[in-house]
Amino acid sequence: NETDSPEYKALQWLLNDDQSSLLNDGEEDDDDEEDGQGNSSSPSIVAVPDWRIVQRFAVVAFYYATGGDSSWIDTFDFLSESHECGWNRLKRVIWEGEQVDEDGSSARIDFDEEVIQGVECGEDDRVNTIHLWINQLTSTIPMELLLLLPDLETIRLPGNRLSGTIPSE
Repeated sequence: NETDSPEYKALQWLLNDDQSSLLNDGEEDDDDEEDGQGNSSSPSIVAVPDWRIVQRFAVVAFYYATGGDSSWIDTFDFLSESHECGWNRLKRVIWEGEQVDEDGSSARIDFDEEVIQGVECGEDDRVNTIHLWINQLTSTIPMELLLLLPDLETIRLPGNRLSGTIPSE
């Protein structure tokens, strides 16, 4: 069913539920007409670059595609009104596992560190990293993640319940 797709849910969230300042910065424009009681007759529109809206859509689609609304242990402020670059938190991660390199060699890993979990961005506010260790992510990684987040360099999702392959296009 199309209305069950992560993309549909993400679009609906952006259009109907997103409380961010993508469209309204909370301040009145000086050019807006007032009704005599200090109330603006039109909402304040912020010039938001298209890539910001696309980026927010892609991260929200990832959230829905990997069970964020049903299985994640911690949502790391995903779907909050804050900038998507703030959808993260410093958290201690303890993990034991195996790392397989591109050449097929593997090594045992014992990991116990404080790491930023969630979305991270570069200085230009573009998503470049997603770290969600041991958070009960399910299903598959959506293709939009790679297509719509061109600056995404690192995805770390160990200890989850993902299936399929990581999109390569």
